[in-house]
Amino acid sequence: MYNGGGMSPDKMRQCMSLGYSSKSKMANTIGQYGNGFKTSTMRLGADVIVFSQSLGTDGKSPTRSIGVLSYTFLTETGKEDIVVPIIDFEQKGRDWTKMTRCFEDDWNRNLETIIHWSPYTSEAHLLDQFNFLKDHGTRIIIYNLWEDDEGKLELDFDTDLHVCFQHLLLYHSS
Repeated sequence: MYNGGGMSPDKMRQCMSLGYSSKSKMANTIGQYGNGFKTSTMRLGADVIVFSQSLGTDGKSPTRSIGVLSYTFLTETGKEDIVVPIIDFEQKGRDWTKMTRCFEDDWNRNLETIIHWSPYTSEAHLLDQFNFLKDHGTRIIIYNLWEDDEGKLELDFDTDLHVCFQHLLLYHSS
């Protein structure tokens, strides 16, 4: 969890899109930034869900976005193209309402995909995750963690008991 500024819906799409990098617009950045979001999360587990809440700027309302990058979804559905379902909400008064970019059917299909391929069972369950954030920030959940040949998690939680995983929440399903 990161209580930074959160990501707007456009920034969320940039973060989760394969092939996009803000570093590509800067010169001489090779080796300066380490692994990127997609490389790092996919190395730890097959799937990741991202929750981000951003304050409104330039007179716009605050927004919430939820996106899933799922190797499990892509392989089990036989998708040839990479599909990254993302849904957005905007605050209207005290309520959070659907923020559709094109068609409401697309938004609903993305919601169904996120619920089916994530650890969350309903739209309400997804929205509950924003309770962990203040007014803004990002929460990343990595699940279906990779295992080695002996069935042990590749990410070692046991060797160094002093490592602080306070801001790291991983979900392992079998």
